[in-house]
Amino acid sequence: MLIDNLPVTESIKQALKDETQAMSFPINRHHPLVGNIVRFFKASSMLDSTCVQHALADYLPAGGTQ
Repeated sequence: MLIDNLPVTESIKQALKDETQAMSFPINRHHPLVGNIVRFFKASSMLDSTCVQHALADYLPAGGTQ
C-alpha cells in the first residue's frame, strides 16, 4: 500500500489508513460516478454492443440499458 511507504511516523500512517477507509464505499451501480460513465457509453453508442452490456452488467441499472 502506498501509505506504508510514506516517510512518516506509524501513527500518521495509521491515521491516513483510517481516513481513507472511512471515505471508501463500494463501486456499484449506485456510485455517483457510474451514472456519468454509463451516460458516456450510451452517448458513444458503445452500450449498444452486447459484449459491452455483458462486461458492464454489474454496473448498469437494474433494468439493463434503459
